[in-house]
Amino acid sequence: MPEQEKEQNPNFKFKSLPIGGSIKMKLETSKPIATGTNNYGEWNLWLGHVKNAKVTHKDGKEEADYTGKVTFFPSTKLHEALIAAANGKDEVEVEVTRLVEDGKRGLMTKYPVVKLSEGIMPSSSSLSLSNTEMNLVNDAKALISQGIKISEADFVSAASEEQYKGLVSENRAKDLYRFL
Repeated sequence: MPEQEKEQNPNFKFKSLPIGGSIKMKLETSKPIATGTNNYGEWNLWLGHVKNAKVTHKDGKEEADYTGKVTFFPSTKLHEALIAAANGKDEVEVEVTRLVEDGKRGLMTKYPVVKLSEGIMPSSSSLSLSNTEMNLVNDAKALISQGIKISEADFVSAASEEQYKGLVSENRAKDLYRFL
């Protein structure tokens, strides 16, 4: 479990925003820190920083004007919008608004995202690599230093080769490719 998950950060829920209300948030990373599935489908755990937001602490107590680091579980569409806004960069500031619109099956809540800052590229030193991942990256860098061009597709394909023991998933290989 990532160290960030062990912290006791309160949880922010976008549905706590009033209709038409907005929250400015700084995304700590360019993607969720954990993902999984349960009875309700896929979930994505994110970290962000908020100011004067209503949050719920681990003990169930609510706090109205909290400022600091929070965890949150966005809906699938909001998750996709946050990934697009972050565009591979950490510390991107976004503004999320809660809107209600008439849909085919009644009222629908939507959360449009507006990107407020560009953020920063994560450094490769902040990337935690297993020995297998380090070997894959080092092998690719060695080929690149010899003038061989490696596409993302080639890198992902190489990650599934026997010498890497199938320990590097396709998504992880795509993440690693950004740091070549």
